[in-house]
Amino acid sequence: MKSPFSKQITFTHSGHIGDIIAFIPIYRSLQGNFLLVMDADWGEPMTGYKYDSLKPLLDDQGIESSMSADGRSVDYDMSNWRECYRHEISLMDSQARFVNLVPKEIGQMTITDPWIKVEADLLTKGRVIINRSPRYWNDSFPWKDVVNLFGERVLFIGQKSEHADFCQRFGNVLHVRIGRKRGRVLVNVRPSLDGLHLLEEGVVPRLPTICHT
Repeated sequence: MKSPFSKQITFTHSGHIGDIIAFIPIYRSLQGNFLLVMDADWGEPMTGYKYDSLKPLLDDQGIESSMSADGRSVDYDMSNWRECYRHEISLMDSQARFVNLVPKEIGQMTITDPWIKVEADLLTKGRVIINRSPRYWNDSFPWKDVVNLFGERVLFIGQKSEHADFCQRFGNVLHVRIGRKRGRVLVNVRPSLDGLHLLEEGVVPRLPTICHT
């Protein structure tokens, strides 16, 4: 049991959703007590649906978070973690290097135990989950083959406009509006021998949209 007099460690992070999910092992390694989520001065803000969909997942991890500091002082500001971003390493390693949790030039996190958990969700059982946002398009990927192969097993998560575009290009698939459960649904997916799991977030085994040329 933690002493009530022990120091409270507060982190601030401005997202995006996947970046914060990848940050969880760093938060735990440095014994964080509170995560202050803020809007960056660029890109789409965390305020609104982004934080609303992320918070239930953070709650499941026992991570207290808010978009209000409530008088707390910040111990670790993750706003500039992208200074350590490299294409050849993970989002987790980039952020670990930023706070010197691992060596800045060559350090990598060592993860041996599960670091994220959610309650089972029947929505994703036996399903193929697809999220195709405009940020990660690969026009060479055989999406039509995926739709033809898995048919009614496919569930598309994402914005209504993203779903409409996908259906127009590759065929009709079911669109599920999951709102605040989005983060939970993403990490509920498990790999199977006969299924593909196509996810935007890099937190579970997945098949990225790669096409060899």
